[in-house]
Amino acid sequence: MKIAFKELLFYKKKYLLIELLVVLMMFMVVFLSGLTNGLARAVSASIENMDATYFIVADDADQVITYSSLSEEKQDSIDELGLETATALNIQRGSFAEKGEKDKIDVTYFAVDTDSFIAPEIISGKTASKTDTIVLNDSYKEDGFEIGDKIVDKASEKTLTVVGFTKNSMYGHTAAAYVSKETFVEMNQELNPQYQWLPQAIVTQDEDLSSKELNNLEIVDKQSLISKIPGYSAEQSTLNMILWVLVLAAAAILGVFFYIVTLEKRQQFGVMKALGTKMSEIAYQEISQTFLLSLFGVVLGDGLAILLSRVLPASMPFFLNYGDVLTVSAAFILICLLAGLISVLKVSRIDPIEIINGGED
Repeated sequence: MKIAFKELLFYKKKYLLIELLVVLMMFMVVFLSGLTNGLARAVSASIENMDATYFIVADDADQVITYSSLSEEKQDSIDELGLETATALNIQRGSFAEKGEKDKIDVTYFAVDTDSFIAPEIISGKTASKTDTIVLNDSYKEDGFEIGDKIVDKASEKTLTVVGFTKNSMYGHTAAAYVSKETFVEMNQELNPQYQWLPQAIVTQDEDLSSKELNNLEIVDKQSLISKIPGYSAEQSTLNMILWVLVLAAAAILGVFFYIVTLEKRQQFGVMKALGTKMSEIAYQEISQTFLLSLFGVVLGDGLAILLSRVLPASMPFFLNYGDVLTVSAAFILICLLAGLISVLKVSRIDPIEIINGGED
């Protein structure tokens, strides 16, 4: 390892170009990973953020909250479970505009008990009160919204006051807004005076409910519920495939560069063999160089991506999961090492006698 590091320093100009390529490739991979996770959270972040274990929905809703409706009879069945923690949740698509403005902005309303465990974490302002107030995702700040602003729901034409902001709250590629159950009922009664509150889902923190069975109801864990959000699974499968294809392609390109560098040192290896250097020592040196180059490149590439994530706007779907970053980084280094083994195989076939005599492949 020490000899490999000294050679990198001695030929620093040549290896610096390779290192810059490694950094660029790793940055691209981690950035795409952030976009993949960001798009996933743009679909499901509001659900992921909830400190919940299970969601109880109607069995004909295909585990999608917005397709579910819990009648009074179904709610009575849920009450029989004797849940220690339970709160209702409704989700509804809509749009609103700043009071006095015509431009509509898409939103997903979350109707929650503002004192419950699924209420959003407030980063500025305060939580929504029982009536006529709303908490917005912080991405709406980029549209110029501030605490105290009046907004008008375009469907019900009900005026609401912005009292707070939450962070990273998205559902179905639309920023979320939180209102109380009472406000939600008033909004819907503006459209239909006969409207009565029926929760779409009951959310609980209770454990060990997976074995429970209820008539006309389904108990769904959080991750299963997220995977059923329309478009989530298909989108993530495609993006993950692109990510890993990029990892393989980037590592393969670097493998070609390592191979070319090895060919340039063909005579050096032939002389080393002639002097009695063991093939295992040569292989260790080559693999060490590949490891050092890929390790430094991964650290720098990861660092650049992390720094960039700090300055990206809140409206951009970008989220770095450090567990995923470590997984991708380890895979990148491993694939680079495997590519480096091809160079070692080439070195093992070098004939020192042919090199000394001036012969070439």
